[in-house]
Amino acid sequence: MKIARLQKIPELWKKLSSGSMNSRILGAAIVVGMGTIFVKLLAIVKELVVAAQFGTADDLDAFLIALTIPSFVLNIIAGSFNSALIPTYIKVREQAGLKSAQQLFAGATVWSIGLLLITTLLMLFSIPIYLPALTNGFSADKLALTNNLLWAISPMLLLTGIGSIWGAVLNAGERFALVALAPTITPVVT
Repeated sequence: MKIARLQKIPELWKKLSSGSMNSRILGAAIVVGMGTIFVKLLAIVKELVVAAQFGTADDLDAFLIALTIPSFVLNIIAGSFNSALIPTYIKVREQAGLKSAQQLFAGATVWSIGLLLITTLLMLFSIPIYLPALTNGFSADKLALTNNLLWAISPMLLLTGIGSIWGAVLNAGERFALVALAPTITPVVT
């Protein structure tokens, strides 16, 4: 009996996620939502494993502060850039064709790499201004470790930014599952 119910799931999914535009949007929302839930659960497991392995020592504090800064910058840049890119990409693809949309994507990628490089350099060379304020109470050794880790982590800003742009184009091409599940790579590798 249970096997028969499980076999009906693909039929139900196809019925739910095809047809009208509202059904397709609902299907996409379900895929993204389930992927996001899976990624968040995997991130929780990663955090538990890291905490069990390293505890709450100074090294972990320094790493988390160093990771927070590029993550914050990335969320601001990638979030605003993707909000502008997705509708523009879809409009160009629908009105001018896939070749024009690919040219837009290539141009957006080049410009975003430039913006991300400039932002990364600004973030790194302004460390003496903001890092002491963010790490108030850190010892000199812990502050130096945070500084070194921030320099080591800084390429993440560029690489994750590029991945975010590619994810936006995949979303525009209705490849929702791949984009929703891609963030599982970090917790698995960690």
